[in-house]
Amino acid sequence: MENNIIVYTVKQVAAMLHTSPNKIYELVYKGKLKAIKIGSLKILNSNLIEFLNEYNGKDVDGLDTIFSISEEGKNV
Repeated sequence: MENNIIVYTVKQVAAMLHTSPNKIYELVYKGKLKAIKIGSLKILNSNLIEFLNEYNGKDVDGLDTIFSISEEGKNV
């Protein structure tokens, strides 16, 4: 476990990813982004990095149909 644990709020993660807090909540509740609830949802920096690495190159806008960005526009 890291010695310097960094924790973000949903609003902070949304700002970093240039998206809405609602999209972050959706990612969490669909099981795509790990979070912990202490009063409100918190996201560890390590979980955010894991999410970004796992879905790098993917379109996760439609969480039920995640596909490679290179396949966007194709009938997949």
